Amino acid sequence: FGSSLFCSQSASYGCAFALPAAFLNLAMLSRLAGILLPLALSVEVEVSPNALLNDDECTEAEECGLQALQMRSASLAESLEEVDETEAIGAELNQTGHHKIWTLYHATSPSIGPLILKEGFKEGHTGWCGAGIYFGNTAKETMWKAIGVDSHQGYLLEVKVRVGRVKRMPRHCITSETCLNAHPTLSGRIGCLSYKHYGPELHKEGYETIVFNPGDGNEIVIYDKNQVVAMKHIPMPR
Repeated sequence: FGSSLFCSQSASYGCAFALPAAFLNLAMLSRLAGILLPLALSVEVEVSPNALLNDDECTEAEECGLQALQMRSASLAESLEEVDETEAIGAELNQTGHHKIWTLYHATSPSIGPLILKEGFKEGHTGWCGAGIYFGNTAKETMWKAIGVDSHQGYLLEVKVRVGRVKRMPRHCITSETCLNAHPTLSGRIGCLSYKHYGPELHKEGYETIVFNPGDGNEIVIYDKNQVVAMKHIPMPR
């Protein structure tokens, strides 16, 4: 370390080493570290169980940050896919309302229509998609669509519906395809319609609304009357 030996003329204990200042500083730091390190190790630090996932620069394992990014990317991709799916169906139906609010139509009878305006919708008992609230995509479509067990004509409602996430279903929706094939007539098909309360299952899947086309145009089905945000009576189309 470049030390030099000298003898003190006044000291009775003889000779000593003269150490450079840099060596002295290093020695002091080493001694100080020996005191502080055990103290630091004895301190308990609470670490969030999600800390590694939230830290993209994980020092313990390089794959930790990559895993976190992959999880975030997958979640974002899933969200975008859900949005794209609903927007694509909405564009196909020419439904371009803000906040996923679609303008739909429901035909009923002159005696029931005012009650719906006053008290709100109630689920029907049966239909292609089970017991639900059914709408046509256009006013004109309701003229040939309102022919089911619970359907009526003569009074038309224009309804604003918050559709949320929309699921596309096959033309027979949840009705038994085997039954439909065995009963090809209109009356036979009506007899095959499902009575199932499909709403809870649909909501568990993460959807709020169904769109399907039984062959004569798209129909929209909801199972929660609270999705209706506004409605009014309009003239029947001619």
